[in-house]
Amino acid sequence: MKNKKAAIKPRQANLETLHAAGTYATTEDSCARRLARAIHATESTDCCTSWSAQERAQAYFNQHGLARALDECARLEALRLIDADN
Repeated sequence: MKNKKAAIKPRQANLETLHAAGTYATTEDSCARRLARAIHATESTDCCTSWSAQERAQAYFNQHGLARALDECARLEALRLIDADN
């Protein structure tokens, strides 16, 4: 193969597949879920993570990758609202 980098596909998070029976979270999905909880905790004190936060977290992960998503989790978790339940 001439170009190995072209053959490597980036790993993507897909939170929609977690709703199907018998599916397990991958590393990517777990990171996107953590990012979604962090996003939601900076915006609301509700206990349930909003769907929009999940969509934004999945899009962020798929655009920037695992390392930057984990950095964003750490940044947002420091900004968490005091009364956030999630």
